[in-house]
Amino acid sequence: TEIYTLSLHDALPICFSADVIKQAALNFGYFAAIALPTSLALHFTAWNPRWRGLGSFCLDYLEIFLFIALLEELFFRGFLQTLLSKTLGSWIAGQALVSVLFGLFHILHRPFPNWRYVALASVAGWFYGSAFRKGGNLMASTLMHAAVDTVWRNWLTAGSG
Repeated sequence: TEIYTLSLHDALPICFSADVIKQAALNFGYFAAIALPTSLALHFTAWNPRWRGLGSFCLDYLEIFLFIALLEELFFRGFLQTLLSKTLGSWIAGQALVSVLFGLFHILHRPFPNWRYVALASVAGWFYGSAFRKGGNLMASTLMHAAVDTVWRNWLTAGSG
């Protein structure tokens, strides 16, 4: 029986580089191209800009980065995706499975069960996983995750359906 060990070293160091920023930006763009029209068509979101200035936007980003994105990415990408990809012997299988688990993690959002949220969060999870894998550490997926949530908070609102 083979036992897999996992250390944070597999997902760390958390660092900035041109490639990390590039992967965060590219995967953000890919996700936005799919998620924006889909979420609007499903009435999951609606256009509702609440721009309160650059300072407020940056504070929203920092808050989301520290208290939502970093924690979720540490668990879902740094721990689960790394562990499952190694255990299953396939980055595709590990990333896909963790993406679905990430989506299901959001099922409790109103109205319960929120299958639209599950679907869109699963797609987001795929792109967070890609940013993590291609960027080489948690910073790429965390930067992207914080950007997605900050854009949603500042320019979109929950839809009517």
